[in-house]
Amino acid sequence: MLKNLKIGKKLGLGFGVVLFLLAFVSFYGFYSFEDVRTLTQRADQAGNNRTFMVEKEADHLKWMSQLSELFLNDTVNTVTVQTDDHKCGLGQWLYGEEAAALAEADPQIAELLKKIEEPHRRLHNSAKDIGKIYADFDTDIKSMFDERWIDHLNWMTDLGNSILLKQDFNGGLDPRQCAFGEWYYSYKATNPEFAELLKKWEIPHEQLHRSALEIVEAKKKGNYTAAQKIYDEKTIPALQSLREVYAETGEWVDRMAARQEEAHHIYAEQTQKAVTETQAILGELKEHFTNTAKANTAAMNGGIDSTVKLLIILAVAGIVIGLAAAYFITRGISRPVSYISDIAEEISIGNIQHHIEIESRDEIGILAESFRKLIDYMK
Repeated sequence: MLKNLKIGKKLGLGFGVVLFLLAFVSFYGFYSFEDVRTLTQRADQAGNNRTFMVEKEADHLKWMSQLSELFLNDTVNTVTVQTDDHKCGLGQWLYGEEAAALAEADPQIAELLKKIEEPHRRLHNSAKDIGKIYADFDTDIKSMFDERWIDHLNWMTDLGNSILLKQDFNGGLDPRQCAFGEWYYSYKATNPEFAELLKKWEIPHEQLHRSALEIVEAKKKGNYTAAQKIYDEKTIPALQSLREVYAETGEWVDRMAARQEEAHHIYAEQTQKAVTETQAILGELKEHFTNTAKANTAAMNGGIDSTVKLLIILAVAGIVIGLAAAYFITRGISRPVSYISDIAEEISIGNIQHHIEIESRDEIGILAESFRKLIDYMK
């Protein structure tokens, strides 16, 4: 069949086979390296996701540290961390389009993302609860109040004994100079409720010391009856008023201390547990992305090796096929031409006893037929 093709078609066929092989190698190489590029992108994305998980682990540790400052640092008096689980860095990613796309593409990621939502929500809700319950108050003030109350009870005892025993009274008379007074007039309450309670101390405390001053003045005049009367009618009622304010203040401080204790309990029991669970799932996500990156990298390297090997094989095959095609096409043209050339040489010297045995239908076959007719004519 091939011997009947025109020479141009034979050459075209040979070049066509070579070009086909080259085109096949090129397209195969292109699509193979497209797969490699895709795997590289997936490996990079998995690596970036792993880095993101590491950052979110660190962010939540910082978040916990910042929240704990509420209990450890006297200058921190409110919850300043992000309490909305949709607005923190992890939450924005978790409920965003990127996470949704990852979940749709990978069922295991979808399961882990669903799993982390609940402890992450509890984590931020616990901070909300702490913010609602926590009371900005120095509970050590209760100890100070207790000490100052005992001081005033001792002060009262000394004042009463000075009347009964007709002795000098050496206790403080200026309400601003006693230990409580010095603290009271220098302290600036930041809590409005506590500020209102402190106002209730001022009048009975001043009345208490003013009555002592009146008693001292009466004693100087030797009027111990008047001094006792002042003690009974002014000093004791003033102390009773102070006792009522002291009790009310103590109850309020106890309530604030209970709120602080409850806030600390939430932090210890709920926040710590939620962050531990959240960190554990972040670790699972990080491990999954690490394994995905490794798998894609291994597949990418394997794809490159396979593609390079196959391209080498195809290139060698193309060269072999191209050389074979060139050889057979050249042979199919040069041998008949040489054969006819030899016969033409014989005819030129008068030797016409030849029979040309070429039966192809290409240009060489036509040439051979012309020589056969020439020989027949010359005979």
